[in-house]
Amino acid sequence: MEKNKKLLLLAFLVLTVLIILGRLAFADTPPILYFMYGVRVLLFLGALKLLERKRALLLAFGATLFSDFFFVLEKTFPAPLESRELWGMGGFIGAYLLLLLAFFPRTRVKARSFLGLLPFLLVFALVFRELRPYAEGAFFWVAMITGIILILTAWTLSGAFWGLPSTLPGLSPWFLALAGLLLFASDMVVAYSIFHPDFSGYLFWKEALIWGTYVPGWTLILLASMDKEEKR
Repeated sequence: MEKNKKLLLLAFLVLTVLIILGRLAFADTPPILYFMYGVRVLLFLGALKLLERKRALLLAFGATLFSDFFFVLEKTFPAPLESRELWGMGGFIGAYLLLLLAFFPRTRVKARSFLGLLPFLLVFALVFRELRPYAEGAFFWVAMITGIILILTAWTLSGAFWGLPSTLPGLSPWFLALAGLLLFASDMVVAYSIFHPDFSGYLFWKEALIWGTYVPGWTLILLASMDKEEKR
């Protein structure tokens, strides 16, 4: 791995640890929420600098920043914004669609590679079964759309495990594969946080799981994208 990639990975891993420690110290209060959003801004600025010609990927990072405005920064406001969860989920739908545009194989996919969908489908089905009683109206349909797109995105990113063709050199396909698993795990915990009443409030272990997978996942996408050969 090149030196600049190692430094970038180390920097965001350190920031992730600081977020987790900050959540322990400050719970759900403005000091740590500002810091968390600041880390996401830094990640977007890194993408803006390193991926300036890769429009779909830049927009994907921008879409996550949009989502975190509603999921993170909005908590510092004196009054909650209406439908903030729907706006936040909508941003992630856009982000994952853009990742699919950037990374979905442009060549024929072997039939056996589709077996890689099964673990994601199984986990999603189990989570959906437990959370279905709490998802009503627009939330139900947005959750379904988000889940389907997330499954496809996680499967595409983790294609190194399933034999999906890739144009990425070196370790980058494995960076993406790990990112796909991390983001899928993160979003399964987020789903409980949004829909299940027992998980809706501040729980340190829940926040540690979400942010301990979320920031490293997008960092690995950034590292892998630096090597992308095609402009998409």
